[in-house]
Amino acid sequence: MNIMEKEKNTKKQGNKNISISSETFEMIKEVKGLIERKKEGIKTTYDKIIYHSIKQLNENDINKVFESSLSLSDKIDLEFGKYRTKNGVDISRDEFIAKKLKIIP
Repeated sequence: MNIMEKEKNTKKQGNKNISISSETFEMIKEVKGLIERKKEGIKTTYDKIIYHSIKQLNENDINKVFESSLSLSDKIDLEFGKYRTKNGVDISRDEFIAKKLKIIP
């Protein structure tokens, strides 16, 4: 879902279209509703909600986002790289996986 389509805020330069999941959009929409009810109908923007949320991210949050963004293949590649560096060996990815599965010694 394109968040910028939901909010027709095109006055500022630099607006970019971003894609988010429906679940994320619903969460942002819920927060927007809470803010607007608390402030007695004063409107806010998705941009402000996202901006202030991002400003609150700490290193731990960024690491969680990074980890959750990795595909299974990415995770294998990271572990493969660590293994090669730690053990100083030049083996193929398949050999690495076979060692981890204890198919080969």
